[in-house]
Amino acid sequence: MAALVVSLGLLLPPQALLDSLLYHGQFPEVVWAADSLLEHFPNDTSIQVLAYRYRAFALAALGDTAMALESFIYLLKLRPCWELDPFGTSPPIWRIFRRAKAKVPCMGTHTDPALLDSLQERLDRLERRFTALRRTFFLPGSGQRFLGQRSKGNWLTRLWLLSLGGTAASWWAYDRAREAYQNATTPSEAQSAYQVANRWYRLRLFFGLAVLGLHFYAVLDLL
Repeated sequence: MAALVVSLGLLLPPQALLDSLLYHGQFPEVVWAADSLLEHFPNDTSIQVLAYRYRAFALAALGDTAMALESFIYLLKLRPCWELDPFGTSPPIWRIFRRAKAKVPCMGTHTDPALLDSLQERLDRLERRFTALRRTFFLPGSGQRFLGQRSKGNWLTRLWLLSLGGTAASWWAYDRAREAYQNATTPSEAQSAYQVANRWYRLRLFFGLAVLGLHFYAVLDLL
C-alpha cells in the first residue's frame, strides 16, 4: 500500500493526490497517504508540512479531534509561523488549529488576540447562518426560530403549512370536479362542473404560488 502512494506520488504532485482523495471524501485514504508521505520523505519539510496539514483535515472530518490537533502541532513545530486561512476553512477545523497555535507560538511575531476573537466570532456567525439556511430549506421559518426570531419563524411556518395544505386540498378537489365534468350527462351539469373545476384550479394555483413564495422569502430573509 505504501508503495502505491510512492508510485502515485511520482505520477501526481503530492498535493494533487491528497486534494483528489479529500475532494472525494476518502478521509481514511487521506490519512494513510499522508502517513506514507511522512514515512518516505522524512527530510523534505515542504512535503511534511503538506502531509500533516491534510492529515489534520481528514482526521477532523472523521471526528478524531485529538489526532487532528496532534497533526497540527507537528506541523507547527516544523513551521511555527504557518497560518491557516480562516475564511477558507470550516469553523471546526479552524478551532482545532487555534488550539494548536496556542500550544506552539510563533516566535518573533505577535497575533492580536482581539483579532483572532473577532475572526472566531465571524466564523461562528457564518456557521449559525448556514445552519439556519439548512433548516429553513426543509421547513420555512425553522431557521428564523434557530436564530431567535421566534415570532417571525412561527408565522412563516404556519402560513407555509397552511398554503401546503391548501395546495393539497385544492388539487384533490380539482381532480374530483374534473371527474364530475367528464362524467356529466347534460350541458347544464357540464357547465356547472366546469365552473367548479375552474375555481378549484385557480385556488390550486394560488396556494401553490404561496408555497413557493413563502419558501423563497424564508430563505432570502436569512441571506
